[in-house]
Amino acid sequence: MRKMRLFGMLCLISVWFGWMAGAGAESAGGEPVYRTFGRYNRFEPSAVALWPGTSYLVVLNDRSKWTSPISVFKLSKKGRLKEIARPVVVIGGKPLDISKFEGITASQKTPGVFYATTAFDRPVPSFRIVVRFELRAKVKGKKGKKVSIKMKSAQVIKLRDPAGVIKAKYKMPWYKIEALALTPKEDALIVGVRTYGESYKKPQFRVLLLRYALNRLNKDPEVLAHIDLKGLLGREEGISALEYLPERKQYLLVTSYENDDASPPTAQVGGHLWLVSTDLTALNQVETWKKAWRQKVSHKPEGVTPLAGGKILVVYDDDNDRKAKGKDKPGTFPMQANEAAYSILTLPAK
Repeated sequence: MRKMRLFGMLCLISVWFGWMAGAGAESAGGEPVYRTFGRYNRFEPSAVALWPGTSYLVVLNDRSKWTSPISVFKLSKKGRLKEIARPVVVIGGKPLDISKFEGITASQKTPGVFYATTAFDRPVPSFRIVVRFELRAKVKGKKGKKVSIKMKSAQVIKLRDPAGVIKAKYKMPWYKIEALALTPKEDALIVGVRTYGESYKKPQFRVLLLRYALNRLNKDPEVLAHIDLKGLLGREEGISALEYLPERKQYLLVTSYENDDASPPTAQVGGHLWLVSTDLTALNQVETWKKAWRQKVSHKPEGVTPLAGGKILVVYDDDNDRKAKGKDKPGTFPMQANEAAYSILTLPAK
């Protein structure tokens, strides 16, 4: 009996460590294996983008008002992430005041160039910014094992506020942006609106995709898709990330669920990953979603980026209140305030 109890305890420890370190398989019980990564202070990752041709991941943190909201992590061959830099967006010789970064996309044509957007959910300048920035990496040390990553250049992109279109078409005065992607030709930006409503207290979760031509960013965007997924999923989920996959010539779209009234806290979040075609207008049809490959996740997915070999990396923002933070808090995620979850998955064959 004592041996059986000891075996059971070892199994539980193994499961705990597997969640924390993500060792082994990519999925368990139909879901991805959730690993953890962290940075030096409170961490709630809102977006991620691979620097093409490198093992560096640019991760945005929507809770870094007083520090750099950008972190660069190095992805090891074993799939672990380590923070190696915190580049700062500088405009006119001063750090740009940025609040609540939510979406990022990397240029495949010009590696090192990224576009990032804030949420646009408050009438405050720092919450209503889109930036284009370029990073520079310099290898240091005799063996070339050290690298210095700095901001090479940055500029604020003057994007036409989508408020007019959203209010005119859907009669909603409040909205929140969470996704950003370049088109395959990189001639336009796709902006994803996750929620809208009469106010932030009454959010409605949607997949609303707006297309901005890069040479006409000061014009109203084209509405590509708008859909409520509640009829299909049994609950509302809104878009939280979108990224083009060059290897597959498809988009990876992420939707997330959030309900603060659910119990326990771990049941308050979730979402899905979807593979969809480059014809984003097809997303207006429920049948398109029914036929699409999808993967359910039980954390709140916030960002996705393609890796080599048909793999993707997903980051999750479960919010600080849902983390155990070293305490015995049943129903919370076993993470510290400066930690977050991520997954590495292999997509199905074409």
